[in-house]
Amino acid sequence: TLAERAAERRAHVERVRSATSTRSGSESGSEGGIDVSTAASSSASASASSKARVPTSEELSAHQRRIDEARATRDPVDFLRSNRDKAATTTSVAPKSSSSTTTHDEHKPGEVPKYLLQRKRELEEAEEARKRAAEAEAIPAGMKVLPEAERIDTLSVLERRREETLGELNHLPLTRDTLAFR
Repeated sequence: TLAERAAERRAHVERVRSATSTRSGSESGSEGGIDVSTAASSSASASASSKARVPTSEELSAHQRRIDEARATRDPVDFLRSNRDKAATTTSVAPKSSSSTTTHDEHKPGEVPKYLLQRKRELEEAEEARKRAAEAEAIPAGMKVLPEAERIDTLSVLERRREETLGELNHLPLTRDTLAFR
């Protein structure tokens, strides 16, 4: 609540004051012409917006000096050499076999490997599927392909009807007896 927030702000102000006084060390209590107490109070108001204090150039240069000193005192590590030494001393996990290992099943010399036969079957099936799809596209909409026996029966019925129709047409009289001719 409101009282808790005020207590948090006071605690934060005290932390900032103590951090600022330890950072400045032997300095005379002012940073760049600003009094430490003023900087602490301004940082207290900035804490409400939860922004961090911007370090001064002296603080940045001191931090960089500490980093450089730490790098200078550290011994350089040759990772390539250490990896090479580890690889030479370790043994492999899997025992090496005298025969070569293949990813495919073993086959006898002179025989076609099983994976090649399987691949050939897959290619043939894909080609047949492609041909069936092309034939299906060639059939017009609303039509279907008849089985061979049904197709032959249908053709014989149609031929018989054609012959009957032509026979009836041939039996019609061909005379010039029309109204216009009379």
